[in-house]
Amino acid sequence: MAARAGPRSMTPGSVFKPPAEVKAFSRRANITRSTLDRQLGKRRHVSSQIRTQKHRQLVSRFACSAEGVYALEGPDETGSPPFVVKFSQVLLDGAMLAVCDEEGFVTLIDSRKPVGEAGVSAKWEAHLNSIFDLEWVDDDTKVATASGDQTASIFDVEYQSIVALFRGHNGSVKSIRVKPHHKDIFATGSRDGNVCIWDRRCRRETRCLENGESFDHDMDYITPCITMRNIHTISSLPVRASKRTMLQNPNGNSQQSVTAVEFLNGGNILASAGAADGMVKLWDLRKYDQRTPRELYSLFPKDQASCLYQDRKFGISALAVDSTGARLLASSIDNKIHCYDIMRMENSPSRIYDGHLNSSFYVKLTFSPCDEFILSGSSDSNVYIWERKHPERTPFVLSGHQGEVSGVTWCPTDFTTIASCADDVTVRMWKASMDGPEPENKAMASDTLVRRRLFESPGAGNPNIPLPTPSRTPSRTPGRTPVPPRRMRQPHINEIWSPPGRLPLSQQETSSTSTSTRPMQASADIGDIGDRVDRV
Repeated sequence: MAARAGPRSMTPGSVFKPPAEVKAFSRRANITRSTLDRQLGKRRHVSSQIRTQKHRQLVSRFACSAEGVYALEGPDETGSPPFVVKFSQVLLDGAMLAVCDEEGFVTLIDSRKPVGEAGVSAKWEAHLNSIFDLEWVDDDTKVATASGDQTASIFDVEYQSIVALFRGHNGSVKSIRVKPHHKDIFATGSRDGNVCIWDRRCRRETRCLENGESFDHDMDYITPCITMRNIHTISSLPVRASKRTMLQNPNGNSQQSVTAVEFLNGGNILASAGAADGMVKLWDLRKYDQRTPRELYSLFPKDQASCLYQDRKFGISALAVDSTGARLLASSIDNKIHCYDIMRMENSPSRIYDGHLNSSFYVKLTFSPCDEFILSGSSDSNVYIWERKHPERTPFVLSGHQGEVSGVTWCPTDFTTIASCADDVTVRMWKASMDGPEPENKAMASDTLVRRRLFESPGAGNPNIPLPTPSRTPSRTPGRTPVPPRRMRQPHINEIWSPPGRLPLSQQETSSTSTSTRPMQASADIGDIGDRVDRV
């Protein structure tokens, strides 16, 4: 009996190479797995380039029909202009749209239903003043609002009742954001120049008036945990003013409004934008000291390293962060959108987008669900969409509104649905479909068209070269299955083109065996092939 062979020894530093039988088995297994996945309907991996190209085709087909226009009713016949729109994350699979208007009403619209089929699910008066911002919280069971009555509130969506009230600002609250993975912590920015950090688990207080009545029918309110004061204030005093003068008049006559706040880095970093200084400041909440506040980093537009104490000031109207928290958008009233790379911590933007009109602090913007496109409102009654990686390209324009487009939102679960609101007292639902009209911009051609032309038949574009005659249709004899015509083989690229100094494969077989005439034939054939490629 033959002795059993022991394990194969390997020398140090050598690389194990599987035998040919193992490679063949792995190849057959991969082919079998691909065939089964195709039969079961499983999706194959699609490259990011192909996915972006398909998304771009969908973006070029966005349109709004008459069934997607919602007119908001107000206390008078003129209606109430909406300021903000935002899709839910979980409720109705992201199809519930929340709209806040100038009269303090919150309206919930089911975007799956047309206007005539009771698309408005609920509507209630949340504040006695305008609502400038809104956030979905607690798995879309509640909404948090920022109002011009100097308060922020949380309402239950099902019962339309107030759950929590936040007081601490001395001006209109312009922005509100929820800390990621911490549903009880909020951040708000106000026109008083302060940013407040709130915690719903903190103590509640009841402040009574002189006549014994309390605010909001004995409603307890929550005070801020951290107050970041005057973080975007530009004083009208000279730079070398004395400390005593600065203490007597710390704010001067400046505009110190904080227009937007955003959480970054999982909620540890807070970004704030100013209306007067035109800067975006980053704050580390883990190391913030109210006695000596100091920002972690300051971001400036590229065309102005610092606008402090200068006549040219471009304020920031809105901020937006992508799903990864690595990119931050800042919409400026100089008609530009600045994109900052947070990971690199550079004070100048990495990309700048333009083409729209921003003349107020009500125009907002957002990212697409795939973070490849940027959606923004505009003061020229249009909606603009840019490709994030190509700021040099012309943006897509959606026309239909009759007033300044202030709020925009992209459905997080459906790439083909976006919503916008404008001063014409309407909310428009834009839908994209591959069955829609062809895009006006024909600059979408890629190198695929070049490959297709190169691999076509040699006589496809040359009238002097006859096209191959198709095979004759087989006779249909009763009782016999007709034989399909044989598919013609497409010529290989080496048969119609070759590098200089080398004959194509189709002419190497028919070339003469004479050594003296080969160079002359080669030069002539190369010229003919060049003419053929030009014709193709």
